[in-house]
This record gives sequence, C-alpha cells and structure tokens, in this order.
Amino acid sequence: MPAYPDDPPQRQIRVGAQFVDDPMRALAPEESLQFEAALIGIAGSVGRSAWLSGWPVFRGMLLSVNFASADEGYDAIGSAVLVAPGLALCAHHVVKPYYDRMLAGKASCVCVGPLHDRVNLWRLNRATWVGGTDLELLNLSCASELPTDRAFSQAVLTTRTPRIGETLKLCGFRRDRMDVKPGEIACHGNVLVCQGRVQQVYPQSRDRAMLSWPVVEVDCPAWGAMSGGPVFDERGYLIGLVCSSVEGCDGPAYVSLLWPALGHPVPTKWPFERDGLTSLHQLDACLIEGREAFSAIPRDAGSVAWTVQHW
Repeated sequence: MPAYPDDPPQRQIRVGAQFVDDPMRALAPEESLQFEAALIGIAGSVGRSAWLSGWPVFRGMLLSVNFASADEGYDAIGSAVLVAPGLALCAHHVVKPYYDRMLAGKASCVCVGPLHDRVNLWRLNRATWVGGTDLELLNLSCASELPTDRAFSQAVLTTRTPRIGETLKLCGFRRDRMDVKPGEIACHGNVLVCQGRVQQVYPQSRDRAMLSWPVVEVDCPAWGAMSGGPVFDERGYLIGLVCSSVEGCDGPAYVSLLWPALGHPVPTKWPFERDGLTSLHQLDACLIEGREAFSAIPRDAGSVAWTVQHW
C-alpha cells in the first residue's frame, strides 16, 4: 500500500483575501510591479511523501486550481505554478472536464496562491491546451489586492534533461476547505511533497496511447489534487509538472517535461493588455535556464514543431 502521509502538520494554511475588480488601480504612478524568478529550495529529505510545514517557501507561485459553478460551489481539482506575469502551467486533464461549462458561462476558475500571511487570488481568462500533451497554459489576472511590496514570484524553468537516478520533488496543494463569503475567499489546507529518483526518461513519449509526450518516470507516488503541480530538481529549477501516478500504489509517478509548452503560442493579458500571441520561449519575463538549447518552428493551425538539444 502507498505510504500516504496521514497526519498533516498542525499549521495549516488558513489565510484569505478579498476579490478586487481591478487591483492595478491601487498602483501609484511612481510605483512598478516586480516579478521575481525564484529557485525553490525544499530543505532536507522529505521522504517519499510528506506534508510540508514550510509552505511559504513557494512565495505564492504554487497555485490551487478551483472551479466554481452555481450549483456545486468551489471544487479544488488540481495544482498549477506561475512561470511568468499572468501565466501559469497546469495539467490538461485538470482543466479539460470544465471546458464546456466555462464556455457556456456556467463555471469559472479561481487559482489561489498561498503566502505566509495571505493568499493571492487569480482569475482564469483563458486556458490554452498544448495539443497532444497533458500541458495547459493558463492566462490569469490578479483578482486580489496587490502585495504591499508590489512583488510577485514565479518559478525558474529549465530545459535540462533529467538524469536517471537524480532526485525530483513533486509538489501540490491539497485544500481541505474553502470558506467563501461575498467577495472573499479563505483557504484551508497543506502542501504535499513527494520525493523520488528518476527511473526512466522518455524524451519523445512513453507510448502512443496514454503518455504520448515527453515524460519522466519517478519512483514515488503522487496524490489527488497534486496533478499539474510543479516538479523541482535538486537545484530548485522547475523541470516538469505532475502528470499521473498508478492509483493505489506507491508509485511510480509520471512527470510531464515542459519542452512542448515553451514554444506554444499563448495570449497574455495581465498586468498589461497585449495584442497577438507570444510564447514562454519568446517572453523575456519568463526565466528559462538553457533557453538556447530549445528552438520552435510555427506550423499551420497554431501548432509548433520544437526541438531541444539535450544537456
């Protein structure tokens, strides 16, 4: 049976924020927003599965993905990670079941990024599927008051190919409860981290049916609501996203590598409106280690052919 961490730490995330229609109105003319790309250092070994009491280490870049509908309330269905101003990466299978309801105006999405004493709230403007993969690009707008220091944090991506035997940390936010009042959200939960060694690397795909995109097999479990959560290497770089795990087993887990998403066209909206499409690879505000190892060639119908020089 999987070694599920039954006892979360005493200190849960119990912080909230109020919705704000246009947080940018509070920005004075002499002020500017700061976007800090940060390496994530999770100190020491966390075992194969552990609740992480030091959740502020993520600086608000780790997101809980929640969908709301009039008849069902808020449903926490996965995790995501901020990688650029107003852009996050998530798992496609997390968002896909809600496509039709969102298009019909019957559901909306709110992402919650816990900080040490509050949360940042994000509204989903548009979800963009990276076709043929389990990767989804989320176009977000800040929906709560701007931080007092006017600073937001995001992950540092890497194009590096993980090596067999190296240790990766899979992270996700498991929400226990969300208290929703008019114009306000309070979040209760904990961060779950699973740690394991890379067993196999599939730089193209593992198979044609289930995992037909670049993935890594890791010797550890992954649990519900972790899907789409960030996967960090030992240096703190974002190397992939939690994709799947064998249900009811102690692993392995599969991690989607980020390469297919780097050149995929995506609209950007926040903090400033922009016309047209860009990509994470083209976006200077997205910090990518080994950017030069990646190249993308646009195809018809918005698809992209990409190559990566393994290093």
